[in-house]
Amino acid sequence: QDLGDYGKDLVTARDDENATTPNLANLLRHLLQVQSENRTLENQVWLRLLYLYPDEITPELMDLLEESTLPEESIIDHTSTDAPSSSILLPYLDMPIQHSHSDMLRLMRRKTTGEDIVRTLQTLRQRLPHVQIRTSLMVGFPGETEEHFEHLLDFVQTQKLD
Repeated sequence: QDLGDYGKDLVTARDDENATTPNLANLLRHLLQVQSENRTLENQVWLRLLYLYPDEITPELMDLLEESTLPEESIIDHTSTDAPSSSILLPYLDMPIQHSHSDMLRLMRRKTTGEDIVRTLQTLRQRLPHVQIRTSLMVGFPGETEEHFEHLLDFVQTQKLD
């Protein structure tokens, strides 16, 4: 259920000098390679990254997204084969933020702080200006105060979420 955890349970063969660490970025690279070698209009696939926690958006994954997501004009004309053949990643992330206040995130046993989330959103918007970010938020979690709730409301009003 957590896309960013892909590969954490797999071990890389230590005797293979060409082995890559099994992680989401490397899996996506492999899928991009396979698709670029076999792409036709009939077998075109697009990938959306769903349920990717903010702390799982690594610099390596951010680089791959920046290099490989479809440009905005290719998304509009989804029948075009003019886009780079490796561009099967849609600029769409489902990132379950759940709350913006660091105290609440700590109570929820999340690995990020509110500041980390804002920084991740800013970096995504800067590097992928047309990215669509879907999220889920929780209110009424045990221990949430009016101040925490107001913080979340302010966050929703100031951050660009789709």
